[in-house]
Amino acid sequence: TCTTVSLLKLGAVLWHQGKHEEAEQVLREARQIQLGYGVEKNNWLAAINQRLAHVLKDTGRHEEAEKLVNEALAIKRDTLGDDHLDVAGLLCTLASIRERKGDRSTAEQLVRQAVEMARRLDDIGMKTGAHLHQLGALLYRQEKFPEAEAVLRESLQLQRSVLGDDHPAVAECSIALAKLAARQGRFQEGEELARDALRIYEARPDGAAWLRADAQSALGAALTGQGRFTEAETPMVDGFDVLRDQSIAPPWIKEDALLALTALYEQWDAAEPGKGYAEKAAEWR
Repeated sequence: TCTTVSLLKLGAVLWHQGKHEEAEQVLREARQIQLGYGVEKNNWLAAINQRLAHVLKDTGRHEEAEKLVNEALAIKRDTLGDDHLDVAGLLCTLASIRERKGDRSTAEQLVRQAVEMARRLDDIGMKTGAHLHQLGALLYRQEKFPEAEAVLRESLQLQRSVLGDDHPAVAECSIALAKLAARQGRFQEGEELARDALRIYEARPDGAAWLRADAQSALGAALTGQGRFTEAETPMVDGFDVLRDQSIAPPWIKEDALLALTALYEQWDAAEPGKGYAEKAAEWR
């Protein structure tokens, strides 16, 4: 068990650092150890499955990831019952896989179940905040903006109260709200939120590079909306260069960045025609 715990912790650290190949190797080793004890009521195996499923999801192996999560759910429900925070967490993991497979409707239903469960069972609020962020981001990507904003603001408030102002989870929620604010024309608010996220990431240089790049893109979109094109260009281009090389970044993050870059040059051309910005916009379409 001590070896399993050490491997599980190491796998989690490697995953958070974006070192997916190493994380997978470590987690498969841990899984092999636990399979020696059997599957039934094996909560360590369930924990390993969940972490390994995230690694597989990020590298495009969705079917295997979903199979691992369903096995983990069966274990947790057998040992803890249907109504438990661990079950809620696995529902959110399953939702993230379903979204990668293109089924956002089912993903939303799963996360709503997790949020409802967490509201009743989570005395601290950490899990509730995380699940709310996932739900709010899903709603945003389905353009359900009013509910998305309410959910994300609740998540941000919870995350700050539990984790503090400088936690990466706060940064991720701030990025989602920054994009939402910009989509609704509140560009200064979007800028403030994106800058706060960048501040957090810049203090943690060992974090996933694509998250910082996402914040740069959100900042650029907010600056574009204010007509500050020159200021917007550098973070957006730099951010997209990172995202282009990050195969593990969710596809919608790259799509957001690409659309924002195209919009930058289109609006720049409208403000200053004949200076080559239309051609740049065409390059990014």
